[in-house]
Amino acid sequence: MGRPSLTDADLAMFQRLKIPPELLEAAQVERVTDREARDRYGIIGQGDMTGIAFPYFDPTTRYRTTARLRRDHPDFEQGKPEKKYISAYGDKKHLYFPPGAPELLAESRVSVIIVEAEKSVLAGMAWAQRANRPTLFIGTGGCWGWRGRTGKAESANGNRVDQKGPLPDLDLIAWQDRDVVILFDSNATTNFAVRRARFELAQELMSRGAKVRLGDLPAIDKVNGPDDLLAECGDWSISSLLEIAGPFAQVAVAEAEAAVIELETNTEARLHGDPKQTFVVLAAVDDLEQRELLIGRAARAFGRLLPKGVIRNAVEELRQKRSHACEKVAEESRRSSLRKLKVVPMELVTEVETFFTERAYLPAGAGLVLALWSMNTWTFESFDTVPFLSLESAVPACGKSTVLERLLGAVCVRPQMTANMTEATFFRIIDKLRPTLLVDEAELLEGRSEKADSLRAIAHAGYKKGGKVPRCEGDEHEVRWFDVFCPQAYAAIGGLSGPLLDRAIVIHMERAPRKGNHRKSTKLKAVTQAAAPLREKLEAYSLQVADVLAELYDSAPDEGCWPGIRDREAELWEPLLFHARLAGPNTEARLLAEVSRFSSQ
Repeated sequence: MGRPSLTDADLAMFQRLKIPPELLEAAQVERVTDREARDRYGIIGQGDMTGIAFPYFDPTTRYRTTARLRRDHPDFEQGKPEKKYISAYGDKKHLYFPPGAPELLAESRVSVIIVEAEKSVLAGMAWAQRANRPTLFIGTGGCWGWRGRTGKAESANGNRVDQKGPLPDLDLIAWQDRDVVILFDSNATTNFAVRRARFELAQELMSRGAKVRLGDLPAIDKVNGPDDLLAECGDWSISSLLEIAGPFAQVAVAEAEAAVIELETNTEARLHGDPKQTFVVLAAVDDLEQRELLIGRAARAFGRLLPKGVIRNAVEELRQKRSHACEKVAEESRRSSLRKLKVVPMELVTEVETFFTERAYLPAGAGLVLALWSMNTWTFESFDTVPFLSLESAVPACGKSTVLERLLGAVCVRPQMTANMTEATFFRIIDKLRPTLLVDEAELLEGRSEKADSLRAIAHAGYKKGGKVPRCEGDEHEVRWFDVFCPQAYAAIGGLSGPLLDRAIVIHMERAPRKGNHRKSTKLKAVTQAAAPLREKLEAYSLQVADVLAELYDSAPDEGCWPGIRDREAELWEPLLFHARLAGPNTEARLLAEVSRFSSQ
């Protein structure tokens, strides 16, 4: 049995809204009888359910998730229509995505227009096609339709209750730096609930990195939604409305002003309203002077109920939460871009090796070792051990500090010089940041000082995953264990000794000859500029191959992938060899030659 056709009256209604039949067919909009609404879409309840059904589809799978029914004969209470739109009982809320949405979800250059009704979405998409203007219209199915049940949580008394928040459907859209216009129905400027819903949606999307603007429909007879505006005024009206939609920052001040006036003039709002709603609108005002003036007025309106300090603290807490949410979204967007960046391991090894060899006088093969060791700092947690690095020389002025501070510091993950750290902060910084620890003048490890003792403890325990160091904290001297597993590089005249030497790959450096030794600048500015693209590729590499490295490492046979390399040498070199294997057989063969040279020495 085929899908029932829309009636001539239905088609005339959609034609008035300039929605073509082929778009309706693609959206699978259909007319249903009362029985079909109940059997096909799960609609229940009293009254006649005959009407037009708008199926909702997941844009990534195209499976139907729910539907909303526009009833021909809604219920009436006190002369007003009730339950004009209805969904199946028990269905979770979803956003309404039109045909063509999947191709636009990740296109941040395409503007998103958020409207309420499904008809407005389809009318908007038809307008975008006529205007040859790639745009994604999304429907919320009501002003608060973008929020709903997201799961279950345990209440304070142990009961399972619904957890509510922004719909997961919002996660399907790439919001970072995207132009978004919220174009709710005409009562958005007069109805407090609709205005608040629009305001909070704007806040949510801004926290996801969107550039939000708000559009207000003009007060015109017979115009309730954007679809009506298109029908009454034509295509130019939507184009003009989108052009003049105001940035959220401008609207935020007006919203806060309106909220404060409501407090000043409405006793019910002061005594029985939710002050958190006032805090939310005040927190959206970015200008400090304006915000302080509004906080002062709100405090005077509340009187003894809410002192100014309490209001200010609540507002600043909300602003900090919003700032952290924005930073989190921006960081995730940045990491997502890095995951898509094309990185060829062999080319990356060559680039990083060249970075070292062009700027330092190094023994043969040291550039390759430094490159792979630097790459490993970005993925060291994929392995059970992390090799240390020892830059040694017999005399001063051999370039150890330059390689350590300037070059390794420029390309390793989270470099941290110990000269800038106190003994009390060593363990906390390593435990929290997992840095690459850079220790110059490592001869101090032979001494007997608090700093030397702390560094020795970190060096001895930080070589293997799970390595921890105990320290006493607080007045009660409670013992806390700090995780100190991290990459470590040392520079010392005469080199390292004892157990620490066994944990390190040694590069012996000598003074550069006076003639015939032309190297690139190692000034901070020059090195930082040259290292910037390398750091981006190194981070992208780590995001793309960390799991691959861990899988290679975990699946290696007990005797290792390189049977000639065993025991402590295997612990030192295997992490670098896995990186070399990813880079190709030539890089792997070159590193194996260096391992052989190291072993013979």
